[in-house]
Amino acid sequence: MPGLLPPRKDLTRLPFEHHTKPGYLYLTLLIEPPIFLKKLDDDLRSKGVAFVTRTFLDVASVLQLQENIIINCTGMGAKKLWNDAAMQPIKGQLALLPPQPDLTYLYSQNGYMFPRSDAVAIGESFEEDDSTPGADPACCRLLVDYLKGQFGQGPEIPFPDCHIHHPLNRPKVAAEEAAAG
Repeated sequence: MPGLLPPRKDLTRLPFEHHTKPGYLYLTLLIEPPIFLKKLDDDLRSKGVAFVTRTFLDVASVLQLQENIIINCTGMGAKKLWNDAAMQPIKGQLALLPPQPDLTYLYSQNGYMFPRSDAVAIGESFEEDDSTPGADPACCRLLVDYLKGQFGQGPEIPFPDCHIHHPLNRPKVAAEEAAAG
């Protein structure tokens, strides 16, 4: 929506002690998934919307649905359900640290860090063909260690292999972004 937020300001240097890179100062709107999803669930249930959980074993079971509104939550099961060999999993991970109420900025340069009321989220990874459930503690630790180095709170380390901005991931990420339109 034009005019909703002020335009970004170019900075010759980010306002952090150990940063010498240029960046931007801007205001933005963020949705905190735990708050938003609970509110959405509460609002829908208060309006009498029925939630039905189903397991689909094949395309025919999907095509039998009679509901007017369907929310697709097949996630990793979509490849098998639709028998689509071109569909490949890409795992993205976040490290969630204890919340810091005084943290009032989003850092988004070579990864990101942003405050939520329940955690500080640090990301992100890009792991092609990884369909394992749950977070990989080693990758999450590397994401945190990388960002610590950017703020002078630890040694500067190169991008971890799992980091979305690692040079090996850049062509894959660009291809995914182009395919998404």
